[in-house]
Amino acid sequence: SLKRTPLLFEFLISLLLYIKYGDQFYIKPSYKTDSKGIPLHYASKQGDIYVYSNNSKEIYWLVEVTLITSKAQQLNNETTSIVRHLLDDNEFSDFKEKHLNLIAPYIHEDTNRFLNFITFEHRKDSIFVKALETVNFLNLVKNYNNIEDNKTHKKEYLDNI
Repeated sequence: SLKRTPLLFEFLISLLLYIKYGDQFYIKPSYKTDSKGIPLHYASKQGDIYVYSNNSKEIYWLVEVTLITSKAQQLNNETTSIVRHLLDDNEFSDFKEKHLNLIAPYIHEDTNRFLNFITFEHRKDSIFVKALETVNFLNLVKNYNNIEDNKTHKKEYLDNI
């Protein structure tokens, strides 16, 4: 059952992204579905939701969703694997820009620090990484501002080092 599960959260975020960005991007969630498109279970060892430019190799955007809010679980279960998904996926290696958003009800400060280190490590590349609390992510989607916000975040972070 999808009632109040992380899989439901992932499904709803996928639907929202399709509704708001479906004319600009392909939206490709990784979860497995039944014949009606209802999610059955997670895809293992993959990113959650792949979003990429319709007709070009311009933007690749990986959206990772989780209900995990504890420091240890976010750091141990989410951060390193999502960065690996972003950087090591050969299918998207030739895109001009790569974006990553980790979405959770609460983002621990140490999770932000880790992802900011990834931003610093790739400061000369067109790689944009940001963790967002769910409400903030939803507001960005509502206003079609996610990609620009990722770029602004990187610029502001690097300017303040």
